[in-house]
Amino acid sequence: MAWLRRDKKQFKWEEKRMNRYVNTSGRDLPVYADSKLTTKVGKLYRDSVCSCIMKQDEAVVVMYRVSTSGEYKVGFTGYVEGAQED
Repeated sequence: MAWLRRDKKQFKWEEKRMNRYVNTSGRDLPVYADSKLTTKVGKLYRDSVCSCIMKQDEAVVVMYRVSTSGEYKVGFTGYVEGAQED
């Protein structure tokens, strides 16, 4: 069994303010596990709020709250035109 640990020499932790957005596209947006948008893992419901973490490979990394469990998920979405800052 292998364990991962943080190497203090390699990693620097930064606090960064994430922008909060609202899905104003008028439809539910699919959320994917990968930046190529091939493996669907969830959806961002219309009018729901998410935090945009970064842009990667023409996709946006978002953190959103799962409506059924209240837990948070992170994934990629390809639709950014419908996002308005909260």
